[in-house]
Amino acid sequence: MLRGTRIAESLRDDADLRIAGLGVTRISRQDVSTSVSDAQPDVWTFLHFEATDDLADELARSLARSLD
Repeated sequence: MLRGTRIAESLRDDADLRIAGLGVTRISRQDVSTSVSDAQPDVWTFLHFEATDDLADELARSLARSLD
């Protein structure tokens, strides 16, 4: 089982990440204002996800394409 976390603010504005079998297990927001630059948002949204191992290549490619 693959498990990971993606920071939603790192997604391109036009990103549309759709992978059959990818599940969001948790969404959380955290104030990171004490550790970011002026160009970054003060609050980040964390998307925790999981998928089966056979989705590893497709997931890696899709996540890479959706980066801002």
